[in-house]
Amino acid sequence: MIPIQLLALALALPSCGAMPNPPPPTHPAEVSKVEPVPAPTAPPAEPKQNPPSPAPAPASAPAPSPASTSAPAPAEAKPLPPGKPAALPIAVVAGRDIDVAELLGLWIHQDSLQVLEHLDHLVLGRLVLAEAARLSVAIPPEVSDKAYQNAVDTIEKTITAKRPGLTLDRYVDEALGLDPVHYRDFLRDESLRGLLAERVVRAWILASDRSEVRVIAVKTEEASRQVLDAVAAGEDFEAIARRLSADSSAKEGGKVPSVVRGDSPIARLAFQTEVGQVGGPQYEKGAWLFVKVEARPEPMKGDWKEVGPAVEKSLAENPVVDLEVSQWKPVMVERYGVDITPLMKLVE
Repeated sequence: MIPIQLLALALALPSCGAMPNPPPPTHPAEVSKVEPVPAPTAPPAEPKQNPPSPAPAPASAPAPSPASTSAPAPAEAKPLPPGKPAALPIAVVAGRDIDVAELLGLWIHQDSLQVLEHLDHLVLGRLVLAEAARLSVAIPPEVSDKAYQNAVDTIEKTITAKRPGLTLDRYVDEALGLDPVHYRDFLRDESLRGLLAERVVRAWILASDRSEVRVIAVKTEEASRQVLDAVAAGEDFEAIARRLSADSSAKEGGKVPSVVRGDSPIARLAFQTEVGQVGGPQYEKGAWLFVKVEARPEPMKGDWKEVGPAVEKSLAENPVVDLEVSQWKPVMVERYGVDITPLMKLVE
């Protein structure tokens, strides 16, 4: 995901695509083994970690002497319980399989938040692809190539800051132990999903019943009274936001992305307030919220050929931000359905 947070869509190595590999080193010294460096990050996607380099295989044990007794034969694997997914071996030790469910079980019990974060990234990616297919979103090849190149440049800049002269391909090959060609294919796919995510989220926003608003959020009742007094005195809402709001939008005069009609506190307040008026205060989770409704545009209609140019123009003016994704995601989950019980069954 954006990385695409995505959508933060939002990756340990961001959304990008393939480009020709750099020329191979011409001197033996250039191919010396490198140590892993922390996985670099780059926009637009949400972060995820690279897999660690495989541990070196242990040295072979000495052969037993003639007097040594043979190790007992490994016990037969127990049959899977009813309803348990079929086994998928990922390693064999002493003649017995280590199943992928064991790895997932270990991982989820040690860092369940990380597992669910990565799963959420995959879920968001599938939702993006489903919605992009429904809308017939088209990404020009030159746009995809440019996004890939920008991301690779950012990654290599991060790598060379820690290991001067180290290319992305050498890092992937020698530090991560992965195939650089396959890795670049992965980056290309992530890049495309990032571009699609921006477009499907913004297309949904523009096609929805929405309000254009500025907001003020304050943390104390006294600050709330100050806002009310300033509004009553005729002070410009944007100026009040810059002066009193505790929200991150204060530096923008309280301007936030479009608010789509829904059940969230800000959506209810935005649609209870007339255009041109100030609504609030509404207390919610430790803050007093005010909104000024500046407009309530007509939702766009049509397929991608009709709405695409407006979406592209909108993205050129303002990138997609978290508030938009957080409004889009639950609608897509309901539209397409998401079920993560297969993962939970694997680790039971």
